Amino acid sequence: LDSWGYPDCTAVGACANKITEADCDDANPCTADVCQANNGNCQHAPLSGISCGVAKTCKAGVCG
Repeated sequence: LDSWGYPDCTAVGACANKITEADCDDANPCTADVCQANNGNCQHAPLSGISCGVAKTCKAGVCG
């Protein structure tokens, strides 16, 4: 498995230029940043309910 957890991602080269989590990091603590194995693009799924700062919580991908 590659660092994204996909068995074929780096094998087919789709994510060859995105081999670490930082490569898809959008600097938003309220998104889950992953590489899509089928096309090598980054995906930034919105998160909710996690802490993103002092007295702040993520809601649908936004810290507030």
